[in-house]
Parts: sequence; C-alpha cells; structure tokens
Amino acid sequence: MNVKNTSSQLQVRSLSVQLGGQAILKGIDFSLEAGEIGCLLGPSGCGKTTLLRTIAGFEAPSAGNIQLGDHNVSDKQRQVPVEKRKVGMVFQDFALFPHLSVAQNIRFGLKGWPRQQAQQRVDELLSLIGLASHAEHRPHELSGGQQQRVAVARALAPKPDILLLDEPFSSMDKTLREQLTDSVRQIIKGEGVTALMVTHDQHEAFAMADRVGVMKAGELHQWDTPYRLYHQPDSRFVAHFVGRGTFIHGELNASGQLDTAIGELPVASLPSTHNGVFDVLIRPDDIIHDDQSPWCAKVRSRHFQGAHFLYTLELDSDESVLCFAPSHHNHMIGECIGIRHDAKHVVVFSR
Repeated sequence: MNVKNTSSQLQVRSLSVQLGGQAILKGIDFSLEAGEIGCLLGPSGCGKTTLLRTIAGFEAPSAGNIQLGDHNVSDKQRQVPVEKRKVGMVFQDFALFPHLSVAQNIRFGLKGWPRQQAQQRVDELLSLIGLASHAEHRPHELSGGQQQRVAVARALAPKPDILLLDEPFSSMDKTLREQLTDSVRQIIKGEGVTALMVTHDQHEAFAMADRVGVMKAGELHQWDTPYRLYHQPDSRFVAHFVGRGTFIHGELNASGQLDTAIGELPVASLPSTHNGVFDVLIRPDDIIHDDQSPWCAKVRSRHFQGAHFLYTLELDSDESVLCFAPSHHNHMIGECIGIRHDAKHVVVFSR
C-alpha cells in the first residue's frame, strides 16, 4: 500500500506490534494529511485499538515507525513518551472528573498556560461545543451527549498535533450516536485538528471520516475514502464488511461485457489474472424495482425499514440479490417482482 510522502500530519509505515509473542499488527501503512479525520474500522479483535494505542505511545512497535508532523515518535529503537507526543485522547467512558465543573475539566489540560490565555482557550471551546451556559455544571448534571462534547473539548484544549478517539460513541443509543457523530465532526473540523477514530460501526465511520481503514486480523486491507470503500473495494473481505451486497456469477462475453442472471453488465476493470469467469458484487442500490422489466425475481425475505423495504430476491439462477424499494411497494414472500440493474460501479473478483 502506497503512502504519500507529502506534508502528512500522521504517517504510519510498515508498523508491526507483537504482544506476548503474538503478532497483533502486521505491516500497517497509511497516512493522514493535516486537518483530515481518519477512522479505523473492523470487527472486534482485529487490532484497531492496539494501533491507536501504539500511535498514542502506550505500546511499542516491533517493526516500522510512526511519524507525527516532522517528528519520528516511534520505531524499534526510539519511543517518545506519551506525554511528549502532543496527542489528545478521547476515551469510551469520557473519563471526566466528577468533582470539577465543565470549565475546570476543559482547563485541566492547560496546566502551565498563563491564566488569561487558558481562560480564553476555555471560553473558545465552550462556545465551539455549545456549552457556554453550562460552564459551572458538574458532569453528572449533563446528558451523555454533552459529556462527550466536554471530553472532546478537554482533549482539544492544549491544541494537540493529533486527536485520537477510541470508540467514543459506543455507549450511546443509535439516535444519539447519529447526532453526536455530526456535532463532534463539526467540532474537530472547526479546530482544524487531525484526528483518528476507532469504531466497529461503519455508519459512524462513513459519517465521521474523510478516510477509512478497514482492518482484519492485524492487517489493513484498504485505506480509502468511504465512497471508494463502498463502490470499489480492494478485497472480498472489504466488499462483505462494508455495506450490504451479494455475489452473482458473471462471464466475460465477446463484447467485453459480463453476462449475468440480471442481464449484461458493463465492467471498467478486471483482475490482472482471470479465466473469464467472475464473482460480481451487487449492492442493494444496484437493483431497481421495475414492474415493466422483463427480468423477474421472487421475494425470499423482506425487512420493513420505514421509508423502504429491503428485499432479498431469488433469481432464476438460484442466486440472490438485495433490493431497496419504497415502502408503498408492499410485496409478499413468494411473489415475483420485476427488476432491472442500475450498476454504475461493477466490481468483480476472479472466481
């Protein structure tokens, strides 16, 4: 995987970590430009939290290096202490001091700052997170979302080179997570700080990040924009893990198109080695419900999701595809419905 050799705020190169004789991270490469928000996404136990802890300085690499700005802070020979890395941390449990007010919690990271300058910085952040009127409240007097914003402000207070967030929304319900993802992104962007977050929730990752890294078993499978991860996954694992989708059989025809059970599909690129037979990734948004279409499929299952149904459809080839349809199209299991493809980004893997 290529890493840009530009003015990156964070560069991780060939990073490996062993703990207790076990390889936890294996040759990780990625970078973040100044002001970008990145996200490490993957199932539990894939190594994403260990990677975050290694960047922070809590773990030492067995190979490779980490660079923050122009400074090499971690490699096999050199390990800059956590407190000297200018890294801000936001934890799952917020870790606010219960006996301190909101303003005092934010000011905690400003030890050594002149009093007037520290107060100005606290006031700036209280305004940024929308809690100026709560400056003297204690954490227990705040909602979970307000506490999270205070935790972010406290981490941002000393103007760190990078902000690290470890599953910051994991303890919240879905509605609050969605609201906070947007507000925390605006806060971070408002400060212009580079940030890296860990999550297992792809919706959080897509809403929060400029770039997302998908991890599995200690390896980084793809580091890319959310759009490219969804529409142009580099591996079957990324294709399965990011978004919904199924694979159907495809064969290359004489015109350079793919013959499939849902018709002929255009393909922009093919694997470097292949025998003309492929597994074709079909997303739910690639399939359009169309009563006028000559192609039909049988409803195998359906999930009502408010504004739309998610149908699992069985093709004549016994393969299945997923399809979103407006909820006023209320089709029963076993019913045959017309479909057509609208595949703009056809992704294939050699069978």
